[in-house]
Amino acid sequence: MGSPSISFQIEPDGDVILIGSMDRFAARDYQNAGCMFPQQSLPNMNMMTISKSIGEVLYSKGIFGHVTVDLVSFPDPTSP
Repeated sequence: MGSPSISFQIEPDGDVILIGSMDRFAARDYQNAGCMFPQQSLPNMNMMTISKSIGEVLYSKGIFGHVTVDLVSFPDPTSP
């Protein structure tokens, strides 16, 4: 199981700008020990597509500014 995060900015006009993505690792449960750049937990995912999708929903609710979203990834048993 992986713990990737995506950081992006929602502009006042609704434009979404991807800042970066990283994998977090924990020292203990629920305690972040650090981050690794670039993220490798979701190698086949388009981070801009995910950011834009989430950013559009947040913008429709009146939210803009810097956003970091924590995700959870699971290994694909059919693909190494």
